[in-house]
Amino acid sequence: MMQKRAQSETEFKTGFQGVTGENFIESLYAIANADGNISADEVTEIKAIAAEFGITDTGTRDRPVSEN
Repeated sequence: MMQKRAQSETEFKTGFQGVTGENFIESLYAIANADGNISADEVTEIKAIAAEFGITDTGTRDRPVSEN
């Protein structure tokens, strides 16, 4: 949320646009998948992080998501 506030008040553009943003989100999914699966809680957290940075996470990744 802090990033959104800073961006709106100073018209600051984050460095997470386009491919850089996609790579950042892919990195978060890779970290979440380190144990072999991605939990629904991890996906929720990744989407929250993406939203905080103004990145659209399409959620179209082909990864197993555990119910736990």
